[in-house]
Amino acid sequence: LAPYLSAQRLEGGIILVAEALGPEGRIFAGRPDDATDNVIAVTASSARATTADATLFAVVRELCFPLVTRLAPSDRSGGATRDAQAARASLAAVRCGERLTARALPELVAEYRRQWLILAGRTSSTDEAAFQEAFPVDPKFDQAIVAELSRTVPARSMSPGIP
Repeated sequence: LAPYLSAQRLEGGIILVAEALGPEGRIFAGRPDDATDNVIAVTASSARATTADATLFAVVRELCFPLVTRLAPSDRSGGATRDAQAARASLAAVRCGERLTARALPELVAEYRRQWLILAGRTSSTDEAAFQEAFPVDPKFDQAIVAELSRTVPARSMSPGIP
């Protein structure tokens, strides 16, 4: 994840793990002139977790919020409520996390999908189509996320023997 962290100016900081947060974490990207003062807070792996990596997946999602916020289409009409904008950002962050995991940690992408689908009350499938249906993102917005990740994160292929 180091190339992504560097590109997003998330080169240092702390991660707090607290059960009280539930599936929604928090990120404070700190001062723009300091890439090391970041704070991420996520929940500990919950009873609904399907993998020991559930906390990692929550962190990856939170790491996507700075990118999602920067690339989010503006609502020039003023019609989108604050809640609607937050929901759109949340869906995009989950999808961004899946894309980031697929590029940087491809051996974990199926488990990433499974975890978020379960948290969304869906099947425990790892199917990409089911994931995209559960976490819909405007195609142009999704393309912008993919383009940015392609530019900043080298794709890593899975190691031999990893399904």
